[in-house]
Amino acid sequence: MLALVVVMSCVITSFAETQSKYENLSYNGEKALITMIDNNTAKVIENGQVSEIKIKEISKNITRVTVSELGKESLVLTSNSIEGTVTTSDGTIIKVDESFQNDLLNNSSLYKDEMFVFAARSTITKVEKKYSYAKIKKSLSEAVTIAAIAGVLVTFLAASGIAIPGLLALIIDCLNASLGVIAMTMRGESDKGLAVILNKIQNTAHHGNETGGVTASWSFNSLYKY
Repeated sequence: MLALVVVMSCVITSFAETQSKYENLSYNGEKALITMIDNNTAKVIENGQVSEIKIKEISKNITRVTVSELGKESLVLTSNSIEGTVTTSDGTIIKVDESFQNDLLNNSSLYKDEMFVFAARSTITKVEKKYSYAKIKKSLSEAVTIAAIAGVLVTFLAASGIAIPGLLALIIDCLNASLGVIAMTMRGESDKGLAVILNKIQNTAHHGNETGGVTASWSFNSLYKY
C-alpha cells in the first residue's frame, strides 16, 4: 500500500524535514506550528502546548500511534487491521470499519505482493471513510487538539489496513485549515464528523485470457466535515 497524494481539496505544501506556520482557525486565528520530523513523527504547537505524534508499526497488522504532551498522560492508540479495531489508552476497544474489513477478508486471496510481467490494467475508485465526532471523542483521553485528532484518524485508517506514506502530514494540514474541528469534537455528536476520501488503485495483471493477480494500493485525496 504505497502511494502518495498529488491532488487535494485543501492546500498542501512540502513537509519533509521543513517547518511551516498555518493559521489554526479552530483557535480563533491563533497560529499552530507544525514540524514534520519524518513521515511518522510530527511536533505540533497549539496555544503554546507542544505535542508529539509518533506512528510505529508493531507488526504487519498492528500499528501504534502515540500523542505526547508535556505534563499530561500520553494518548496511546493501537490498531488491529485483522479485527478492524482500535484500542484506546484506557483499554476501550472501538470497532472502526467493519464493512471494509469484511470486504478485505472476503477478497484476501486476490491481493498479492508480487511483480508481474503481464500487462497491468488499473482502476481507481474513490473510497469514503466517515468517522463521527462521537467516535473520535471516545478515542481521546485528556486533551482535544489537532495533534490528537490527527492521531485518531491515522489509527482508524490503519485499522482498515490503510497505510500511506506522508499521511500524517496531510491530515494535520487539512485539520489545521478546518474551522471548528476541535469544538465539534468536544461536543461529540454522532451524526456529524470527519470524512476522509481515499483513492483505491487496483492493478489487475493480464496475459492473454489469463489473469495474473490483483494488487491494491491507496492514496490520500481529501478530508472534509460532514
